[in-house]
Amino acid sequence: LNEVDKLTRSWRSPTLTPPQRGANDWVWDGKDGNGRTMPDGSYRVAVHAIGASGTPKALPYQVVGTASGVTTETAGVRLQLGTLAVPFSAVRSVTQ
Repeated sequence: LNEVDKLTRSWRSPTLTPPQRGANDWVWDGKDGNGRTMPDGSYRVAVHAIGASGTPKALPYQVVGTASGVTTETAGVRLQLGTLAVPFSAVRSVTQ
């Protein structure tokens, strides 16, 4: 797991242990690798696994967030998650 800011600078790389086959959950505590609270904003996540051969492989993942609004733009409808605008086509479910 690699957390990066909007300038794609890595600021923390936690390891999920023990890794489980199938779905795994991870919740960001809002802090960097030194325990400092990060400012509000958009962040990116990259998830990688190390295979038996030692080669890293990018893994698919889903992000869960709280919707703060819906907008219609020329590119289509977007779900707002704070400052992040997600194309509605990428939304898998909406629950209360």
